[in-house]
Amino acid sequence: MSVYDVAVLGGGPAGVSAAIYTFRGGLKTIVIAPEIGGQPKLTGYIENVAGIKKIFGEDFARVLREQLVDLGVELLEGESVEEVYEDDGIFRVITDFG
Repeated sequence: MSVYDVAVLGGGPAGVSAAIYTFRGGLKTIVIAPEIGGQPKLTGYIENVAGIKKIFGEDFARVLREQLVDLGVELLEGESVEEVYEDDGIFRVITDFG
């Protein structure tokens, strides 16, 4: 069992942003998600991201993942969260793989 300061559940833009901020803040962070990219990965072109005129969903997902990897944020991909529970002040996350 690994212990983290922050476990981000989901790899969409909001989860990736949360992971970047907590990691840069010095917290040991992991992102748990079936895949990085979230809903935007399933769309065609995205035109509502500040600073980006137009980007294909798959490319946007790749950029999100690359940023996490480049920073050194730990990723647990290919797993879905089944349960989260609190045990004496510690939150435990159970995935479909245990």
